[in-house]
Amino acid sequence: MNIQEKKDQWEKRKIEIEQKEQLKQEKKNFFSKYKREKISTTKKLIYFLFINCSLIEIFTGWVTYLSVMNSETPDFSPLVALIGAVVGEVISFAIYGVKSIKENTVGGVVFETAMQKQKDPLKEKENNNA
Repeated sequence: MNIQEKKDQWEKRKIEIEQKEQLKQEKKNFFSKYKREKISTTKKLIYFLFINCSLIEIFTGWVTYLSVMNSETPDFSPLVALIGAVVGEVISFAIYGVKSIKENTVGGVVFETAMQKQKDPLKEKENNNA
């Protein structure tokens, strides 16, 4: 093989490599456009808790309805389960609200991170101008 043939092979290989890199970049851009933000674990847990308590409330209502419709002396003891479900929902929502307030106000993790992201581009521009 002489130098010209090696150069021609390298040019062909170079084109293939550039096409592969371009394809990787296009895939990355495509998927990043449709990428959803991950749901935090706390939100997943609060959703689970609300769904679970709501199911308890629905089931309790259904059992009480059947009791009222099918007997002369209705049994309202399943309604006791509503106390725990409702209280659990209220307490968990209050705790989640307090947590969110502390995270999203001055001094909170989310707030400070957002402020830091806003400051960084300004610092980069100042460093580039200097």
